[in-house]
Amino acid sequence: MMEYGLLLNGNGAQADFQLGAWKALDEVRLHIDWVTSSSAGNISAALIAQKNFHQISAFLADGLFEKITALNDSIAGLYLHYWSDLDFETFRRQFLDTFSEKAAPLLKALPRYLDEDVIRRSETRLNLILIDPETLSAVSRTLQDIPEGTLIQTLLLGAVFPIFRKQENQDTTYFEAGFLSELPLRSAVVSPSKKLITIGYTQTDVRRAFKKQRRPLSFLAIENSEYLDLSVSDDPDAQRESHRHHTKLGYLDTLKALHQLVGEKLYIDPRGSHRFFDHMVKDIGIPPKEPVACQLLMALLGISKPYTALKQFDVLEKILSLLARSRWRRADNKILALLEMTAWSAQIPELKIYGPDQLIFEILDWSEQVLKTQLSAPSPSDAFSEPSFFDCVKWLAIRPETIALEKAEAFREHAAPEMILSLVTFYYIQQTALNFA
Repeated sequence: MMEYGLLLNGNGAQADFQLGAWKALDEVRLHIDWVTSSSAGNISAALIAQKNFHQISAFLADGLFEKITALNDSIAGLYLHYWSDLDFETFRRQFLDTFSEKAAPLLKALPRYLDEDVIRRSETRLNLILIDPETLSAVSRTLQDIPEGTLIQTLLLGAVFPIFRKQENQDTTYFEAGFLSELPLRSAVVSPSKKLITIGYTQTDVRRAFKKQRRPLSFLAIENSEYLDLSVSDDPDAQRESHRHHTKLGYLDTLKALHQLVGEKLYIDPRGSHRFFDHMVKDIGIPPKEPVACQLLMALLGISKPYTALKQFDVLEKILSLLARSRWRRADNKILALLEMTAWSAQIPELKIYGPDQLIFEILDWSEQVLKTQLSAPSPSDAFSEPSFFDCVKWLAIRPETIALEKAEAFREHAAPEMILSLVTFYYIQQTALNFA
């Protein structure tokens, strides 16, 4: 069995995403031999070592990371206003005294979620960047280096410790942003594991670290596909929803990184049977039988030839040309890319796993709801005055014969490739549905 090392960014804003990512790694049965991190990431690492997603969910739902972040902010504020001019030893004592006082509620709460005995018995080893209370300097420690009974306090000290460093040959301290988050990366690249999985680091960061060590490159970087909001809401329900969202994002982005799912914007499982999609693959590009629909399709794609001479090759050639100008240009499965593009244009919910057939049904359900909102077709005079995908679907589905071809050509001139392709794909989805009716 190949052993994997797991590297977590120490940024507390990444915590939900990291724990969701671990859930995906666990489901595909990747053996995580060790986890390394720093700061708030150490607590994520300890939760992962327990291998209990129920405990992780409860930890997130109860807003423990928000409380840890608030404590960190409070101590950073004290440093800026009162401690930065103190000599190091006075600063160290005041910091530790303040930590003991302010951290007491968290030290009481954390044992409900972190079981030191379970963590010490775990097959997943911890290699953490922690804070030495004597020197307030960052040190690398394994679990065996931490005295029994002190793990939770040690983790919390590292998590709330702002990024201080002592001036060389001086008795003062200073802030250094990013220092603690870089240290786990340095230690991870010198580990003996054959495969490294990173969460919260860019591929460029990891490659640079490997290059410095002159070590063969072997890693998987899991990056979040959307911005992780750092703001903390006062509304507990909003906090819980944010945790759920980021955790699910980590889970889905990891499955995509592991090639269990595909998609540029959505999360699609292409495995299994999908009858409707297979029929759509066969149908797409076939010229419409109705002259009006055929001419309309040619106008949308910019095909200039007699509609009676239109062939499937002509349509597919134009579709592929537009696809090459879209953000889906690197997709392996071109027809699946068109389907995803259409679902994305229709604003189908993103944080969900779809099969190809399910996406077709979602698009058809969406179009039915769109049509219910407008019982009469738009007039030819204002059909494309302010075009949107929603307006175009209404126009295409209700009464395309009312639209002059020059309107469709004008639309093609200013519309993005994704919108044109989504409309064309929507037409073929409709045809597939009619063939099954």
